[in-house]
Amino acid sequence: MLKDCIHPRHRHPRPPPNRSIILGSDRRQGIEQIKLDHKPKQHRHSVKKLPAFLSAFLVDRLSFSLGSAIISLVVCLGILSSCTSRNPVGPIQILLVPSQENRILVENGNVLRTWLESDLQQPIEVKVPVNYTAVIEAFGSKRADVAFMNSFGYLLARKKYGAQARLIAVAQGKTEYRGQIIVRKGKVKDVADLHGKTFGFVSPISGSGYITALKYLREKKITIKDQSFLGSHDAVVTAVYQGRVDAGATYYVDDEGGIPQDARRLVKTQFPDVFEKVERLALTEPLPNEPVVFRGDMPENQKLAIIRSLQKFIATDLGRKTFRELYHYENLIPVTETVFDSLEQEFARLGLAPEKTVSGQ
Repeated sequence: MLKDCIHPRHRHPRPPPNRSIILGSDRRQGIEQIKLDHKPKQHRHSVKKLPAFLSAFLVDRLSFSLGSAIISLVVCLGILSSCTSRNPVGPIQILLVPSQENRILVENGNVLRTWLESDLQQPIEVKVPVNYTAVIEAFGSKRADVAFMNSFGYLLARKKYGAQARLIAVAQGKTEYRGQIIVRKGKVKDVADLHGKTFGFVSPISGSGYITALKYLREKKITIKDQSFLGSHDAVVTAVYQGRVDAGATYYVDDEGGIPQDARRLVKTQFPDVFEKVERLALTEPLPNEPVVFRGDMPENQKLAIIRSLQKFIATDLGRKTFRELYHYENLIPVTETVFDSLEQEFARLGLAPEKTVSGQ
């Protein structure tokens, strides 16, 4: 039997020396605590002490090895930290406000992405959200690091999520632009004729495509019959051209060489006679040009690297062509956030609640 194979001395082992066997807690809990103490046995073989000189040598060697290990660890952590700061986890997310035809934004966005990836040596993703509001909310969900935004959209992103404007666009040598009210030629001859007409706007947070036009209409005491938000400037021009709305609001920039450069140019390929069929009825007040906006908690060194790269790109022939196709920009220069402060007052004067405006997009 197995029992018979076990040496008698090991069948009932004695407790180890100087140990306590705990069988419970204490008597107050109704469980008895028993300690069985045993005297320690003398070891048959004693440990010999090392010579003093040898002990000192070993201590010195151990101290040196430990110090070297700590130094190596600190150096490795420093290198890792440096690499992490230069190569953040995941690609840099850049969003383009969908103010015109998606195809043009995507094509030129890919050119921008290729340049930035090469210059920054970091992965980049350039995206075109479905509407203006999606650009704002992307900052809240950390799906946007950088965005090319309209002015009023930026104000909302700043208020809700702490976004920061660091660059402003320059177009035709200016850092501001105006909006326009357009109509199909021959249908509306005067601003007063807009009474009771249908109106196409871009977005509830578009400066030239809604806010300044709304202010203009109210100042002129004009009540329109119906309004619709069409999502982009080219969509508004198309709706006016096709007669689906009587009038619309879009951005305006000065003509160049006698050729119109306002939002009508966006659909000239589809509608070659758009300049003859759609005309400008009025101009609205100036607005600051569009800012380049950064996520507030992005590391400052990363913001500066992207700013330098964008400015370097737009200084090249390819960059000027790309940004002209995107948003009619010719340069990007530094800007302070105070430039946009006065626009916040426009919401209050028009009785618009910014948060409700965004949710209603």
